[in-house]
Amino acid sequence: TGDVDTIANVNASSTTITMNGDYYISAHFREIPLDC
Repeated sequence: TGDVDTIANVNASSTTITMNGDYYISAHFREIPLDC
């Protein structure tokens, strides 16, 4: 949510964030259950 225009891929486990000024960055992680 929020301004994600400078994030390469918001759904990737590893991504790039371009910072052209002061930003507040936070991340929330959740486990996705595996279907066995």
